Amino acid sequence: MEYKGYRVPQDLGLLAGLFFLLVYYSLFLQFLPVPRLIESARRNLRRESLREADSSDKEKLNKIWRGCGFLLNRLFRTSKPCLRRTLVLHRWCCKHSIASTVVVGFLKNGRELKGHSWLLVNGEPFGERPADLEKYTQVLGE
Repeated sequence: MEYKGYRVPQDLGLLAGLFFLLVYYSLFLQFLPVPRLIESARRNLRRESLREADSSDKEKLNKIWRGCGFLLNRLFRTSKPCLRRTLVLHRWCCKHSIASTVVVGFLKNGRELKGHSWLLVNGEPFGERPADLEKYTQVLGE
């Protein structure tokens, strides 16, 4: 059976894993700086073995992207899911030896400072429109 691109029951393990990773990053974001969390995802990664993402990798990343968005918005009730989602995506890429980069940027809107994070896969923003990201000043990544 398939529902919104997820195969049931095969993808239930994926969604459960996403839930636990999101809890993990939610907890550790309170205690550790973002660069250290990014490095923890790369712990067992060998740089010489990195590869580019193919279409099946991008399909899986899309499932992870949507699953994280659903869990963060509906279960965790957060209006700012980007950093935790990006960390989960990056961790998956590192685990599968896919070259990826976490990018964090800020945008000053009057007196308000807004932050956003996204993932570059094959040098392109994954799940984001490049035109929307141009207005951010990058402080981490690349």
